[in-house]
Amino acid sequence: MTKQVGRCKAITKNLLDLSRPEPALTEAMSLGPVLEEALRDIEPRVVRQGVRLVVDPGFRELEVMANRRYLLQVLSNLLNNALDALEEQVDPTLQVAGSRQGAEVELVLADNGPGLEEKTKAHLFEPFYTTKPPGKGTGLGLFVAYQLTKKMGGDIFLENAPAGGTVARLRLPSALAGNFRRAGERG
Repeated sequence: MTKQVGRCKAITKNLLDLSRPEPALTEAMSLGPVLEEALRDIEPRVVRQGVRLVVDPGFRELEVMANRRYLLQVLSNLLNNALDALEEQVDPTLQVAGSRQGAEVELVLADNGPGLEEKTKAHLFEPFYTTKPPGKGTGLGLFVAYQLTKKMGGDIFLENAPAGGTVARLRLPSALAGNFRRAGERG
């Protein structure tokens, strides 16, 4: 319960932060520890739902320009949305992989859920838009994730996978694209 209250507090703070137009303060950091924390947070749900989690360890090598708190919230929202999509699936699978693509790092989350309906695609990042039944979602997860990602200079794309399911692509500036201090270093 304490963890959920903290999560609600973070969501409220993030909503207030979204009303401020300035970009987020970012710093160079390894994607690995932040993604590992987000994966630990969803682990009980992964086990409860019987989800096969396939994680490419290559993400540990990736360096991004990000705000740690924002990045953790974005990853949590994307991972939880994928788990929501997998609730009714037989042999539910969630794949996580990342790579550097020029000046960006791309993290890909792919599930084998039902995918996105055409009518939903146009509304994915609108506040309070949800396809979930009452009591299951607020319609703020993707909106918050999108806004926080934009503040960090990145982008999010969601699409249907050719074989079924949804692919979420999170793109952030690579820390290797310039000369930046690492998180925690003094300049």
